Amino acid sequence: MGGQILPRITTQGLSRLVATTSAASRAAGVTGATSTKSGLPRGLTLAGGLALGSAVTLGAAWLVNSRPDPSDTRNPPAPLKDPVRGASYVNPVFDGSAPDPTVIRARGEYYAYTTSTKSGGERYRNIPVLGSKDLSGWKMRADALPKLPAWAQGAVWAPHITHHKGMYQLYFAVQEKGTNDFHVGLATSRSPEGPFKPAPKPVLRGIDNHYIDPFVFADRESGRRYLYVGSGNKPIKAFELNEAGDGVRSTRGRTQIETTGKPYEKLVEAPWITERDGKYYMFYSGDDFEKHYAVRVARSDSPLGPWEKQPGKPLLEGNRAFQEPGHNAVATDDRGKDWMIYHAFEGGHRQEGRKLLLDRIDWGRDGWPRMTGGQGPTSTVRAVPQRAQDRPG
Repeated sequence: MGGQILPRITTQGLSRLVATTSAASRAAGVTGATSTKSGLPRGLTLAGGLALGSAVTLGAAWLVNSRPDPSDTRNPPAPLKDPVRGASYVNPVFDGSAPDPTVIRARGEYYAYTTSTKSGGERYRNIPVLGSKDLSGWKMRADALPKLPAWAQGAVWAPHITHHKGMYQLYFAVQEKGTNDFHVGLATSRSPEGPFKPAPKPVLRGIDNHYIDPFVFADRESGRRYLYVGSGNKPIKAFELNEAGDGVRSTRGRTQIETTGKPYEKLVEAPWITERDGKYYMFYSGDDFEKHYAVRVARSDSPLGPWEKQPGKPLLEGNRAFQEPGHNAVATDDRGKDWMIYHAFEGGHRQEGRKLLLDRIDWGRDGWPRMTGGQGPTSTVRAVPQRAQDRPG
């Protein structure tokens, strides 16, 4: 079948296709039919798409309609474009290290910011910035914070991005020079890609790592903005920000979620709050991000609690394909569907760091969120989100 054009396939998908077609060639008795330059079976060429020669009978319909083997966690199928149902994706949506993501939509696309990391052959970045048109395919863009504040040292942890009074505000946790204490810093820019200019003083001073994983929520009802922090086996706390957002009105804080002796609650961190049908929902992660980690959720009539925890199992736990999922952001698409962007270790590839994943949030009649049928992070082909609404703050 000469020259049939197949859907776009990524490098990872091409490797899987090569393995598949090579196996098919051997089964058909075709031997020695490989190109030394491309590694492809002879007759399989790249020309604006994939054209298959007669050596292997493998059509576009087979590729689009095939279902991946869920037990194959090491080499998941690449995302394909389904001509009937639209674009698709498969986790991870960025095949590099991207821990502790925060996401904002601005200027027609999404921007994600992560903890300091070095991905593949990329250079080390204090706060990496990734870009995507639809949440499902991310590319490295820049270092949002090329220069640390004068008071800071070391890696920058778990940033949070927001938009306030015409400026992009990037909150982050970083260690103070000469101490073991992490404080919440702030940097600002007129562009979502930065570079962001750090403020001269911390927004909130912490002890040890108790005040990390900052999240800022702007309450439309009261007009107030709150800074949430937590970790270090201490509660998640909330502090009201001043008008500029570069300081807090009181350093006492209000406790939101307490630690307990229950699974995934010995340590609580990474809060993310969203509002739905008059309720406030706090997504948070718990325990050890390297060994035992998951996402839980609680809800309240107020952004300051008290919080009712969702009964039963965590909202999102690990599985064979991806372990220790957590530290999520939430985005909403044009159809009103909510999506969770989060990190997890990929089975068999833990040495590559925490990967960036995407899965849909569904809401039950009882008002509680559900995800993936309780099966954990997905590793099969999924439809991408609709282009999402701007939520700049």
